[in-house]
Formats: sequence, structure tokens, C-alpha cells
Amino acid sequence: MTRERRRGSFSALSRFLLLLFFLSGCGGGGGGGGGGSSSSSSPPPVYKNQIVVQLLPGQLNIPTVSVTLCVPGTSTCQTIDNILLDTASVGLRISHSVLSLSLPQVTDGSSEVFECYKFSTSDTFGPVVSADVTLGGEPAATNLDVQISNHTLSAPSSCTPSTITASGVNGILGVGYPFAQYDTGDYYACSASGCSSGTSTLSCSRLTNPSAPCQVANPVFSFPTDNNGVTLSLPSVPELTGSASPVYGVLTFGIGTQSDNTLSGVTTYTVDTSATSGCGSSNFLDASFTGGPSGSCAFLDSGSNGLFFGTTAYPTCGSGGSWYCPSPSPSSTAFSVTGANGATGSFTLSILSEKTIAQSGNIAWNDLAGPYGSSGTFDAGLPFFFGKTVAVGYQTGSQTPFWAF
Repeated sequence: MTRERRRGSFSALSRFLLLLFFLSGCGGGGGGGGGGSSSSSSPPPVYKNQIVVQLLPGQLNIPTVSVTLCVPGTSTCQTIDNILLDTASVGLRISHSVLSLSLPQVTDGSSEVFECYKFSTSDTFGPVVSADVTLGGEPAATNLDVQISNHTLSAPSSCTPSTITASGVNGILGVGYPFAQYDTGDYYACSASGCSSGTSTLSCSRLTNPSAPCQVANPVFSFPTDNNGVTLSLPSVPELTGSASPVYGVLTFGIGTQSDNTLSGVTTYTVDTSATSGCGSSNFLDASFTGGPSGSCAFLDSGSNGLFFGTTAYPTCGSGGSWYCPSPSPSSTAFSVTGANGATGSFTLSILSEKTIAQSGNIAWNDLAGPYGSSGTFDAGLPFFFGKTVAVGYQTGSQTPFWAF
């Protein structure tokens, strides 16, 4: 995989598969501690421009939300729980296996529109449909293009679809990278005889028909208000012990649009949309980390259940393993980021042996890490979010895209 994350999120599929393998060796129960500010017996109260985020019970570091879809212009609706919240992709993707609504197919002339959305090791493939989408108390994003992921369909040869329901997740809500309203998937004009290839075949792409593009969109960017970004606030998790208790957070829509979404106490790191700037990848932050090469990149990814970075500083748990087992355990990792605006932040992160984590059965850990396909990339997954408020600012006519934390 190259460091350029032009299409999709590394986390939402490839780490699901690793997660299933990891959890098969986990014990039950809630050993290893917990408590602290991450413990709560009930979800926190929220305003109308907020929704509750809950770590999925029985899994590891999987933040989920609920989404309501309606047949456009009607009150025929379905609320779907356990949707992975992903700040490293764009668009709403729902598994066909959990959807009971009959949503209208998006068409391009006489053809039906299908999409292949490429992640790091797997793809989602399926039809693009139209829905009114509601998150919390916000006005619905009407006639939003949504992908229905169906790995059982026959896909073009360039697409390798996989299920997105691993670990109990029913879909993916992408509200972040690359900071734009529409995703960057591969679109196909399909008929009974199959799919033609390439976005160039679609006359309804956002490039040829910007007023009504037939592309999957970020629901938040598509809100009538509170649509310039999101903030995700998660509680702290005890170091080295994790948490077995319910873990709740809050996703807030809009930045500086309401009294409850002003940014304070955080540093803003702007990103450069030029593919040749800084570390060499657009929409990334310049970074350095233990064992990483010069010119490294970083991004923040709530959909990854660990910290993932390429380094020889720590051995994996077995030959070719998916997680780090440092010795001594825990070991510390130096991590720093620099924005296009020159803002710099330095952090010391703890890395605990996966063998210790696997034995606990706890659902939240801020010190789980594993290797990344590119040695020069740091995927700051969900462990980096614990104890922080992280903002994603979208690229608009008046706003430069940014991360803030």
C-alpha cells in the first residue's frame, strides 16, 4: 500500500479481519481493571447537534453510532445501530444483510450506479441508493447517496469486495478524510449484462454534474447546517489495564456554529491538499515516530482499533504478526505531528504487548499497536483519541481542512 490514502479507510475492513482473529483468543469477563472516567452505566446526555458514541460491547476499540435512513420524502424509516464511526473515510455504507428498507436505486441515464470503494486490503461493492439520513436531532440530509455493501454480488475484476459486518458492525459512517463532501470511489454504470468500468462513463459524476452528483456523500457535510466538521470526544482509559466498563463518547456536528461546538483548549493542524507537499501525501500531517523514516506522514483514524505504524523498534507477536509485543512491555513511543500551518505537537505513547491485552477481555485499550503496510505512515487509531477531543474541519469555501486536538 502506498502512503497516499486517496481512496477509503485503512481501518474499516482490514482491521476488522485482524480483530476477529485477535478476539478468538481472548478470554471472557472483565479482568484487568477499568473504571475511571471511562466507566458509565448509561449514555451521556446530548444536544440536538450531537449523538452518542458507544464502544461495541464484546469487541475491542470499536466506536459505533446509530443512523436512521428513510425512503426519500416519506416516513418509512429504519434505524440501524452498530455503525462504525470512521474519521478516515467519507460516506455512509450499510450492509445489505441488515437493511429492510426498499431504497430507490441511483441511476445514470438508463444504467444503475454501483460503486467499488477501496480500502487497504479489501473493497466494498454494491449499488448506490438514495435515502434521507438523520443523525441525532439534526435536520435530515435529504436524498443522500448511500452505498449498500453486498459482497455476494458479482463485481468487476478490479474490485475485491468483502463483508463489512465482521465483529458485529452493520456499516461504516465516514465523516473525515479526505475532508470533502463526496468520496473518491470507483463508480460503474451497470445493467443486466454487467458493469462498465470507470467514473468516466458516468454523466452524473460530481465533475460533470456538480449540482446533482451521483456519488456517495458524507452525511454531515450534506446537512443544511452544522456541516463544516465534527468533533469526537472520548473519555480517558486507564493506562496498562484498559476498561471493561461501558465506554461512551460524543460526536458533535459543526465547528463554531453553536455554543456547544466552539474549539477551545486544542491545537489546530491544517493539512495541505497538494499531493507533493510536506511528507509527500495530500491531506496528511508531517510526522515523526520511533523507528520511522524521515518524511513520514500521519492521519487520525477512529475506525482503526489500534495504533498502526511501521517500525523495527518492536517485534510482532510471532513471525508476520498483526500486533506488536514489545520487550519490555510496556514500551514508549515518541510521536510528533506538524501541520501545514507549522503547528507542532509531541506525544509519548505507551505500547503494551498484545498478549497481555488478549488475556483481559476488556473492550477499551489506549496502548494497543501493530505494524502498518507503509513504514513511513502513522495511523493514529482509536487509542490516540481516548482522553481527547478531536476535531475534523472540512474543506469549504471559507475553511482550510484541518485536524485539531
